[in-house]
Amino acid sequence: MIEVDRPAVKKRIRRGQDEWRDIIARFEQSGQTRDQFCTEHNLGLSTFSRWRHQLRRAEASTSPNNSEASFIELEPPAPASLSQAWDVEVELGAGMVLRLRRSAC
Repeated sequence: MIEVDRPAVKKRIRRGQDEWRDIIARFEQSGQTRDQFCTEHNLGLSTFSRWRHQLRRAEASTSPNNSEASFIELEPPAPASLSQAWDVEVELGAGMVLRLRRSAC
């Protein structure tokens, strides 16, 4: 009978949502790439990426900013010469702000 060397089979580890939150927080603090972090911690890259995406999406949907989102009507400014400066700021959520400025000509 011929014996065949088989590669070691990785035992599948089931992790809960809280454990994945902790893992992803450690990754974000590590300064490593996803590949480096997953290799070092014996994590599947696709599983890590899927959990990271799911947790981000869940966090965004439960964010208090999303529940309070609304539209406001902006009145056009009074006619002015083209040399007038203007500023526009749009809060995008998650701490991001889009700022547009035009300095006076």
